[in-house]
Amino acid sequence: MALHTIGIDADICDRLDTLWEKEQGIPESARCSIVSALGNAKPPSARTLKVLLAALNDPSAHVQCRAAETLRRLGVRTPAIASALKYLQSTTTNELAIVTSSAALWKIEKDAGLVLSPVFKVLENQLGKPVVPLPGGGSGGQLVTPADQCFMAAGGLFQEMQLSDSDKSKALAFLAAWGDKTDRIFIRMLLLPAMMDLGFPREKCVEVCQTGLNQSENYYRLQAARLLAMLSDKYSANEVDLNALLRDADVGVRVYAAKIHWRKNRQAQTVVPILLESLDRSKHQSYYYAETQPVALAALRDIGPEAHDAVGTLEKVLADPNPAIVKQASEALAKIRNSR
Repeated sequence: MALHTIGIDADICDRLDTLWEKEQGIPESARCSIVSALGNAKPPSARTLKVLLAALNDPSAHVQCRAAETLRRLGVRTPAIASALKYLQSTTTNELAIVTSSAALWKIEKDAGLVLSPVFKVLENQLGKPVVPLPGGGSGGQLVTPADQCFMAAGGLFQEMQLSDSDKSKALAFLAAWGDKTDRIFIRMLLLPAMMDLGFPREKCVEVCQTGLNQSENYYRLQAARLLAMLSDKYSANEVDLNALLRDADVGVRVYAAKIHWRKNRQAQTVVPILLESLDRSKHQSYYYAETQPVALAALRDIGPEAHDAVGTLEKVLADPNPAIVKQASEALAKIRNSR
């Protein structure tokens, strides 16, 4: 966590490569973290690629999956990488490893014939199994099971592919069926972006978002508001009461509602005060602030000169310790000032 906060560069990746090569008995969870971290520096060194190839042959299927995911993120194709991914895909008994290795193969080979059939087979097999009860019962909060991960990884793969109409319908049917089978709104919301891209009906998309917004837990409601903003860019969502969401108790929901409201109604006087209030860090010390702050800044940039009341607040944000946030605030200020 500390390294991710600092920023993982080529030097840190080289140190992690050394750790992998020299240390014995590294716990499985640490091996997963190392392999995941190695995807942060592009292009990867030859040494890093060697470590990732070794990780594809790790005794742990969890490490194998992380290695495949990292290779997909890096997008580097060598004969050795392609061969190792194909070997993992064809020999592993872990179904998530089949999906993740298939996704990595698609990224480097762009051959649907290599990936669709094994992935469809995994999803069909999972749908034929009983749903594993969640530990401790209840809704499971943000818990994601290995079966859920298979469908999520497959959904991400489908979004990257240019599927034929028949394959698109088949892929959508698998994802929708899993959402129904698990009967968990959290999983339905995680699958919704892929299902939206695959042609999930607008009214059903709205229903998922509305169900999420009706939950009591903040993380469900924030996730639903984010999805509603995504949905509103593609379809209308007139069934949702935006005015109520602008007054919501949760700042994250208010921010996403303001973003939607501006794009739909272009009423700066309604949304700018909400966005400005959301940027008061002293009032909103929340785990989710790191998500909502960039959304508010991007919305103010979109509004442009009509957000002139935001200049003072944005100037204060220029002192933020996060350079990405400073960049966003600078861009918003430039848009407001240069257009006046």
